[in-house]
Amino acid sequence: MKATSTASGEPSQCELQVLQDIAQGRSSKEIGEALYISKHTVKWPLRCILSKLDATGRTEAIDIAMKPGLLRLD
Repeated sequence: MKATSTASGEPSQCELQVLQDIAQGRSSKEIGEALYISKHTVKWPLRCILSKLDATGRTEAIDIAMKPGLLRLD
């Protein structure tokens, strides 16, 4: 999985997937196992999305992403 940034500063599909998994209560270790990457590698897309959303933590990023409809909890 490669976390790429988009030119417009919008979250990438990878970043949104990681954020979706976090919103569903999965740990970095669980996300890494599901994506066949290390839990440390999961932190990179998380850092990118926190920066893009100007959020200070996971909970704030989820809240921010839900408002414009970037993230949905199904």
